[in-house]
Amino acid sequence: MSIKELQTGMFSLSAAGIDPGIPIARRPVSDLPAVGPEAATEQAECLRSELAGLLGPTKVRLSHNVARRCEAIAAQLPLDAASVARLTLAAHVHRAGELCLPASLTRKCFLDMSTRELAVYSQYPLFSTLFLTEGRPGNPFFDLMLSHREYVSGAGFPLGKDARRAPLEARVLCIATEYEELMMHRGGTPEEEDTILRFMMSNLACRYQPELVERLLATVADDNGRH
Repeated sequence: MSIKELQTGMFSLSAAGIDPGIPIARRPVSDLPAVGPEAATEQAECLRSELAGLLGPTKVRLSHNVARRCEAIAAQLPLDAASVARLTLAAHVHRAGELCLPASLTRKCFLDMSTRELAVYSQYPLFSTLFLTEGRPGNPFFDLMLSHREYVSGAGFPLGKDARRAPLEARVLCIATEYEELMMHRGGTPEEEDTILRFMMSNLACRYQPELVERLLATVADDNGRH
């Protein structure tokens, strides 16, 4: 199933909102065969190649930065090589679902969106999950993609569940993608970058786990030490 097929055949949405009852597959999930890790990885690699020509250079660069940040954080965590590889690949394709949203919305930083805009934007992890997994049972990317914008407080999206119940890779992707998105939209000067770091630290209790913020800060310190 191609991105174009998903865009034109599976979803119906507009800037005004999204129907939460959108069907996630043309066939019931029970009719879809399970997919193993090797096939899932191959599918993700194909999606990564396809996205390079669809998301545009800015979002491709953002995804590259997120992947690099995820790798740096993961190096400090008890993740095996297969988990790190899956996390890195997910970081490159996690924004696929934004192709289903209005471009005027996806050009904004998530902190600059109105409540109405955020309600629409909050569906992109669902679409990304469908792009990558097609709802197939057993796909190792499913929980990672679906949970990568959930917060510890349960106020994240799209499901609003406690991020501590999500895979560790999803929690890493969450903090990495939000940090890099803020850097893209609001970084540039040392003062602005310091403000972003203060935002990350101020959200220890509601968005991110403290130990992951510590790991993020360590990677930023390493970056600054190289420059």
